[in-house]
Amino acid sequence: MAIIDAKLEIDDGVTLTAISGATQAGTNEIRLDAATALMSDAWGTAISPDPGEGHNALVLNFQVGTAFNASNSFTAKVYHHTTSTVTGGSLLGSVTFGSGNTAGTASAGVSGARKGFRLPAGNIDRYLGVLYSAVTGASGAGTINAWLGLDTETPSK
Repeated sequence: MAIIDAKLEIDDGVTLTAISGATQAGTNEIRLDAATALMSDAWGTAISPDPGEGHNALVLNFQVGTAFNASNSFTAKVYHHTTSTVTGGSLLGSVTFGSGNTAGTASAGVSGARKGFRLPAGNIDRYLGVLYSAVTGASGAGTINAWLGLDTETPSK
C-alpha cells in the first residue's frame, strides 16, 4: 500500500465492486505526523499533530466519481493506526452513501455526491486510512475519491 503525503489523497477514482459483507481497503494511507511535523504557529511553537484539534479539524472528504447502480449503497470507515496497516487499527467513524438516484443527495447512485468526515479531537495515530464495506444492491461498480482537506471540499485535478 502506498503512502501519499503530497496531495493528501487516499483514493482517486478507485473502483469499488459488489463486495457485500466484505471490505476493500483504500488505495493509499496518509501519514499524519509527516504532514504536521514542520508546522508551527506565528510564534514558532510547534503545532500539535492532532488533526482534529479545535474548530479547525481536518475533514476526510469522499466523493462518488462514477455513479454506482441506483440501488447500491456502501460505507466508508475511517481508521487510524500506529503502522501503515490500518486494517488492524482503531475505528474513528464512518460515512454511508445510501441507495438512490436523486440529484443533490449523498447517495451512491449519484455521480458527484459528497460527504465529509471531520476528524475528532484527541490523539490520532500516525496513519489514517479507509476501509469500504457492504456495497449492496444490484451488481455494478462505481468509483470513489477520498482526500484530506481543511473543510468539505470539491477536488481539483
